[in-house]
Amino acid sequence: MTSSLFVYGSLMYPEVIRIVLHRTIDDLEIRDAVLEGYRRVAVPARSYPTGIAALGSKIHGKLVSGLTEEDLRRLDAYEASFYVRTTVSVQTDRGMAKAFAYIDGRDPLPFPIREWDAETYEKEHLATFINTLKKQCLGARRQ
Repeated sequence: MTSSLFVYGSLMYPEVIRIVLHRTIDDLEIRDAVLEGYRRVAVPARSYPTGIAALGSKIHGKLVSGLTEEDLRRLDAYEASFYVRTTVSVQTDRGMAKAFAYIDGRDPLPFPIREWDAETYEKEHLATFINTLKKQCLGARRQ
């Protein structure tokens, strides 16, 4: 059995998914999706965002389908401790789909809300983030 995951931050980028899962991702389907009733906000001192419940808001992200139980274990380990893997419904070009999403479990948030910008992340942080992630994964495999 496989699962789907709605992603809206660093995991929107296939190279990050590949590194986190420690495998090729040719068997995964990745397509645009929208999660309604949530907002993507910046995490202070970090380049990645978090998602919070927010009526009337929506997050544009990606739906990653075809994930195995081992993939989900790796993703659980990758995500920060404040995330809670939650079941959500997302809108895709094929209609509604059920998926997991990592949503912030803190209430209230311990910081002021500020929007996260994917374009800025790509330009200013993505390459460095990928290089750091590669080094971390290589180090973890050697231990």
